[in-house]
Amino acid sequence: MGRIINLAKAESPSFTISKDRAEVHVGLGRNPRRIEIGFGRLFFRRGRGWSASFRHIEVWSVLQPPKTQPLTFEVPLKPCAGLVRGDGYLDGAILAPAAKIDLEGGLDVWVMLLAPAPEPAAIEPAKRVLLVSDRDTSAQATLEARDGRLACNISAYGSGFRNARLEIKRTLETGLSAQHGFETVTVSEEVVRVGSGETRQALWMPVRGPPEPITVLARSMPSAGAVIRILNELGCRAKNSILLGPKLDRRYHVIGDGEPTRCWARLIVDRPLRRDTSDEAEIKIRWGEARYNQ
Repeated sequence: MGRIINLAKAESPSFTISKDRAEVHVGLGRNPRRIEIGFGRLFFRRGRGWSASFRHIEVWSVLQPPKTQPLTFEVPLKPCAGLVRGDGYLDGAILAPAAKIDLEGGLDVWVMLLAPAPEPAAIEPAKRVLLVSDRDTSAQATLEARDGRLACNISAYGSGFRNARLEIKRTLETGLSAQHGFETVTVSEEVVRVGSGETRQALWMPVRGPPEPITVLARSMPSAGAVIRILNELGCRAKNSILLGPKLDRRYHVIGDGEPTRCWARLIVDRPLRRDTSDEAEIKIRWGEARYNQ
């Protein structure tokens, strides 16, 4: 099973999944010069204007295909990663295995395969106890990996603070590019908060990605409308306003927690008229060996 988002007007695209790879069939009307297969990223940003582009972070192989249609090639599968930020202007990054098809005539078509991660995840916090303490305040959070989830227990005592909260901070960094500069997207997810004298528990779990594999076919520099279509197919509610441009209906959306997403658990004490104090620990997430069936 799987879905295809055909934004490149390709002819009869299809793919067949077998265990850890996908066989792609696509007609493009032009002969290919070469096909680069690797781990790709789609980065997009709405600042003073719209910009979006595909590029490879890592190239695994280069094919010299025969000049026949349709094209047939294989792409290894691995869990996708993606963060979208919607506070202010829209920006984000999606990372997954991808093929860049270099066509005669100077046009490129990208085929990106977004696959879910297998359950359960192996979660490993760098430390099990987070602590913020001074003369007036004591807040503590304990972290325990449990069946692919992170069990959190948080308590706070004292005075002089509004609340204590536990957040998961995620960051995707995809390097430096001439078009976007330093490419980084960071979002924070609140897991639980308490007031003075309170203790609460919560469970947090990483995001696997889409429920089924999705194949995206697009040009190298997709329009805002094309990216909005991709985001909506991935469950991220976005729209392209004539006056305001691309917008998200929330502060952020997590597409998937595959590599190279980095996560931290942060215990934050909110103090009025004073700088917040915090303690944090990196959370390592490892997914099992992926096996997919058509």
